[in-house]
Amino acid sequence: MKIAKAYMQETAYLNKTIFNKTLSANAVKQDFVMDKLMIANSGVTFNGTIPDYNYRYAYYNKYAQKFQKPKMSQQGFKTLEFYGSDSEFTTIQEDARLVAGYVMFAIFFSNKYEEQLKASKNYDTLYKLREEFYIHLKLMQPLPNIGSNNIRDIKNVVEKQKQSYNAILTKEDKFLEEFENLNNIHKIKSYEANGGKVNLSSKFIYTPITSLYKDSGVATPKSLLPAILSKLKDNKLASLLKIYQSIEYSDDLVYTVSNMNIMHLLSAPRIFIEQEGNETSPFNSELTHIYDFMIHTTEKRKKLSDDKKDIIFTQYGISTAYLEMQLYHLMNAYLQGGALQNKAQSFIDRYKKEVPAKNKIQTR
Repeated sequence: MKIAKAYMQETAYLNKTIFNKTLSANAVKQDFVMDKLMIANSGVTFNGTIPDYNYRYAYYNKYAQKFQKPKMSQQGFKTLEFYGSDSEFTTIQEDARLVAGYVMFAIFFSNKYEEQLKASKNYDTLYKLREEFYIHLKLMQPLPNIGSNNIRDIKNVVEKQKQSYNAILTKEDKFLEEFENLNNIHKIKSYEANGGKVNLSSKFIYTPITSLYKDSGVATPKSLLPAILSKLKDNKLASLLKIYQSIEYSDDLVYTVSNMNIMHLLSAPRIFIEQEGNETSPFNSELTHIYDFMIHTTEKRKKLSDDKKDIIFTQYGISTAYLEMQLYHLMNAYLQGGALQNKAQSFIDRYKKEVPAKNKIQTR
């Protein structure tokens, strides 16, 4: 019974609606039928067959015994008896649903009755159902440690309150969506730097309208980007990178770190918005010379000894900055799709490694 008790305690405050689909169509509020098991708070009947033996048992609490026991005896049901003086078990006997739970968990999960279960022609089905139940049990979400009636009452109050947060939960109010995008909205507005206002529709935001400062005497990021792109596309830069790639430097560690710094200087995002990322990406078809330089740098890193790779990783801050720059442009390329994504995919395909078969995750 200890195993049965452990399962009962685990399910006590879990949302068990995942099992609703197991109820038959004729289920009612007080009782429900699941296969051949009839359960109510006052009584439970077990009705089934195993090889060479038919069983029909009924259990009722003290309140229902005097009404139901004679009738069930006439129908061929034997009374399910429990013995013992344990006060905790005496308490659960007043609710037949708990008794049914303890009995079912004890039979199917304690391993004590496994030989009898294996004798059943339905054992394979039972074994599969036990596995499915255990998986569902681990997926069930916890409920608040309050009664179901209290949950219902609180839900009704929240739904009826005009100033409640129910509108946020039902997504009728755009608070979460607007709050999530607020930082990005401010970045775009700062990039454009044309003043104006940010209008927010949620009634839960304290200041629904944000006014932005504009200094007409300062060049805006939007106006600076074309000048930066012009420099990145310049043939002089392409020629310089070609020269740098042809240098034979004796210290391959220093040379590789220098390359990573140059690559980061040319391609690292500054304001992290797509208007910038699409244009300065090394996967941009107009910046092929920068993409080639990144390939060159990657090849040099691959040829380093493991010790030197560890030194870059542990002693040089550019290691993290360079990785973050690459990941940003890869993710942005996949978000944008088209030519950017194709170029990013070609870079991944070039350097991806085959996972050994023994380490692969098997999928169905």
